[in-house]
Amino acid sequence: MRDGLAPSESESYERYDRLFLYVLQQLCQPGKKQLTVADRNAQLARQLTPSERALLHSVLSQIASLTEAVDQLKQEQRLQYDLLTHIDAQLQQLSSDFTVHASLSYTPPPPDLEMPPPVHHHISRKTVVERLVRQLSQTTWFALNGDASVGKTHLAVLLAQALGTCRAWVSLDSRHTYDQESTQLDRALRRLLVQPVADPRSHWYEEVISTLGDGSLLVLDDLPLLAGDDSLSQRLLLLVRTCEKYGVKLLTTSPYPLPLRGPDINSPIDSAKGERAVRQP
Repeated sequence: MRDGLAPSESESYERYDRLFLYVLQQLCQPGKKQLTVADRNAQLARQLTPSERALLHSVLSQIASLTEAVDQLKQEQRLQYDLLTHIDAQLQQLSSDFTVHASLSYTPPPPDLEMPPPVHHHISRKTVVERLVRQLSQTTWFALNGDASVGKTHLAVLLAQALGTCRAWVSLDSRHTYDQESTQLDRALRRLLVQPVADPRSHWYEEVISTLGDGSLLVLDDLPLLAGDDSLSQRLLLLVRTCEKYGVKLLTTSPYPLPLRGPDINSPIDSAKGERAVRQP
C-alpha cells in the first residue's frame, strides 16, 4: 500500500498472494529465474483462477502443517533434554553414593508455562487478531477449534502477544486421555501456587486464579476430545467459573469442538480461507 500498488489492505493481501504463488511456481521450474517489473505488474493486475486458489490453499496448509510439526518437535526435544539433564544429575549423585539402596527417579520436570515463540507467516492476521481481542474482552472463555495444523497455536500466540497479559501457557496434548491431561493441567496450575496446598481442588484453583490478577490471560493449548462429563471437562468448568469470579480471561485451543456450552465457545478456524479467520458460531 505504501508504494501505491494496492488500494486497500484486503486487496494488498490478494495481490501478495498472486505474486507469492507466481514466484513459487517460477522457483519450481528449471533454468534461470528472473522477476521483472513487467512480470510483477502483470501478476498484480490479474485474478487467480480457481485451480490456482486451490493450489495456494494447499501450499499454505502444508506450510502451516510443517510449522506446527516443527514446533511440536522442538517442545518434545526440550522436554527430553530437561529429562536427560535431570537423570544425568542423579547419575552423578549416584556415582558418589555407595549405598546399596540408591535408586533413580524418572519424574518428569515441571511443566513449562512460557508462551511458545511466534512463527513467521507470510499472511498477516492483524485483522483477525484485532477481532479476537474485541471478542475476548466481552467474555471469560474463548475457545478456538479447527483441524490439525491450521494454525490454532500460532493464532493464540498472536492474540496473547496483542493482549500482553498472558500469565501462563499450559501446553496439553490432544492425543492423550482425559486423565492424563487432567494430571498435566493440575501439575501446571500447581506451579503457579506461592506455596503447596492440600485443600480441595476448588480452593487451590481459586488461589491460583486469584494470584494471576484481574485482566490476566490463561491459555490451555491443544485440548483433547472431551465428553462433557469427564474429569478434564469438570476441571475446565471449575476453571471457567473461577476465572469469571476474578476477571481472568481463558483461551483454549483444540482440534475438536467442545461439548460444553457458552456464548463464545467453539469458534472454528476456517481452514478454507488463507487468513484462517475465526468466526462466532
